Amino acid sequence: MTNRRAPFETSTIVAAATALCATLAPALGCSGPPAATPPATGGDPAPADVRTGDPGAPALVLDKHVVADAAARGAVCNDGSPAIYYRRRGTGAGARRFVIELTGGMFCSNNADCDRRAVQAPALVSSLNAASSKPGPGILSIDPALNPDFYNANHVSIAYCSSDNWSGDRAAETATNSRAFRGRKIVQAVTEDLLDPTLTPAPNLADATDVLLVGESAGGMGVMQNLDWLAGALAPTPVRGLNDAGWFVHVAAYDAGLPGLAAWMLEGLGYWQAKVDASCAAAHAADASVCYFGADIYPELTTPILVHASQRDGNIIGALGVTPPPDAAEAAYVESYAAAVRDSLASVSAAFANAGRDHTLVDSDKLDSVKIAGTSLRDLVGRWYFERGGEVRLIE
Repeated sequence: MTNRRAPFETSTIVAAATALCATLAPALGCSGPPAATPPATGGDPAPADVRTGDPGAPALVLDKHVVADAAARGAVCNDGSPAIYYRRRGTGAGARRFVIELTGGMFCSNNADCDRRAVQAPALVSSLNAASSKPGPGILSIDPALNPDFYNANHVSIAYCSSDNWSGDRAAETATNSRAFRGRKIVQAVTEDLLDPTLTPAPNLADATDVLLVGESAGGMGVMQNLDWLAGALAPTPVRGLNDAGWFVHVAAYDAGLPGLAAWMLEGLGYWQAKVDASCAAAHAADASVCYFGADIYPELTTPILVHASQRDGNIIGALGVTPPPDAAEAAYVESYAAAVRDSLASVSAAFANAGRDHTLVDSDKLDSVKIAGTSLRDLVGRWYFERGGEVRLIE
């Protein structure tokens, strides 16, 4: 191949995304649980739709926590530093509701690309210089005007430092330039820490009334890989997933010198020694790398999930070789990509597919500002999560 760079190598994606779309968002006293409202048909019960005033205000920021015994449990970043997560306690009616975020930040699938990533985006491979706290934008916001359904929930943001779409399970070794790829173990270890009363005093995840697992970009990919596992680990607590911009479709790269998404995912599957969703892996035993593609993994998931995919996602089409400003041929490619996104969502029961070039929405005010027929992703998520009635599939 004439160009062997990874699709989400930092310099490539930032240059493309800056011109084609908005820049990436930054990587980095309760009276008891309300009664759950049963859904109209099948599946987990809908979470209680309770939006009452709080006796106390949530904390302004999420505080850093280091995974306990991270090295012994394999919950480490690429460089071997311990995995971390940020947490803010819920208040009032949200004291037992959990929103758990898997943050995004591209991936790398071979030594050369991971070497560049370590230089260009060190925060995505290590926790050593992580801040002691972080704000919570978008769906982790404490502003009830922006985030009326989840502003008072427990907010957990797991830092992405494994570069593997939250799916790897490979220990550091010479063949990987001494890098570990432990995204899967990190999700499991944080879940265990949130359940452990010695690490997370009650009300903790064991006391949860309901849980939303949300992820942006690579984090959205991670939601699909880990959602059914999480639902099983927390049963019978209702769990739902929200994939924001982690939706790959089967298209060739515009730039013929790029291997393309399928080749990159096949390479990553082996390089990370990935453990994708178990049901998808069993259904696609001959090539489990297709489990990184939305239309292939979605039918295998049993836990409710809502998908956001912008039809002309500037980050993804930029990574596939479209350079700004697009010429006529590139514009035609973008339209074919948009059609592929729409086709891939044909069987998805809960979806928000705006026509624009935005990448992620849930990690900023775009959660409520980007709309389809007057409905924002924020409104659609609330309608779907609490089963309020109305359309939960909006394709522009």
